[in-house]
Amino acid sequence: MKLDDLKFEAFHFQKEIHNKIPFPYALISANYYTLALEKKFPIFQTWLKNSFHAEMRFLEKNESARKNLNEIFEGTQTLLVVLFPYFRGQRTRNSKLTLNKQVNKVHNQSLIGQKLISKYVYGKDYHKLISKYFLKLQEELKNDYPNLKLRSVVDTAPFFDKLAAEIAGLGFMGKNTLIIRPGMGSYFFIGTAFLNLNIQELNLISLKKNPIYSLDCGDCQKCMTACPTNALALPYILNSNLCLSYLTIEKRGEIPEKFHDHFQKTIYGCDICQDVCPYNLVTNDFFMFSEFEKYHTPFCDISAEDIVSMTQKE
Repeated sequence: MKLDDLKFEAFHFQKEIHNKIPFPYALISANYYTLALEKKFPIFQTWLKNSFHAEMRFLEKNESARKNLNEIFEGTQTLLVVLFPYFRGQRTRNSKLTLNKQVNKVHNQSLIGQKLISKYVYGKDYHKLISKYFLKLQEELKNDYPNLKLRSVVDTAPFFDKLAAEIAGLGFMGKNTLIIRPGMGSYFFIGTAFLNLNIQELNLISLKKNPIYSLDCGDCQKCMTACPTNALALPYILNSNLCLSYLTIEKRGEIPEKFHDHFQKTIYGCDICQDVCPYNLVTNDFFMFSEFEKYHTPFCDISAEDIVSMTQKE
């Protein structure tokens, strides 16, 4: 669903603060987000009604908090939305910014070497890393905003982070239901800080409507046709019941036998709908945390055979 009828209202910090943030970001008012949510929430409700969330019952809860930002962080006036990339495209343009190249040796038969796990777990725990970043940023911002209070969220609250990123002009919604940013692709986490100060108190710079805001996938259906289980039978709608990421990460209990053959190619997560996306083929060279740049994980060494032979304790 396009939001062309929603007046674009996104902001940046003043230059001195802006230059200290190495990631794509934008600030939007809480009211702006709430207005967009009113337009989108019926789609979410229909998705739930169709049971496309599979066994993720937690998505049925906290409807009030999903609609009211103050139930997540009391006094929320502004949202700071930041994209934290964890992987680049198959090729990068002008690789001058990549200072921390991957140095860990990846064994050919390892989980990473065989591409059996999703790329987002190649590095350290993103929840901790992004939370620490926002805490550090909060301390830096207090020099300019002594009354500032915030709560950071990254997959840790009933909040539509993809909607926030979309209306902030940071990317557009792809048919694979992921946010896509030209030049960066879709391999990124979305972190959001809930701020208690409003746009005027923050003295922000208003942004012109970003061309990204009006983009879409056009006629491309590469993600839909590449999905091995047909989880993307309809554009912009993910049927979690068929999604390999859901089946290998979120589902509890036994996985239906009809999916077993697919686990020769993945055992945790699935990146197929991202890997085939043209926006992920060639990207710019952008800043990433060194903890994502280098593979801080035993998965460089452990193979699928190693896992099969492990005891329950291991």
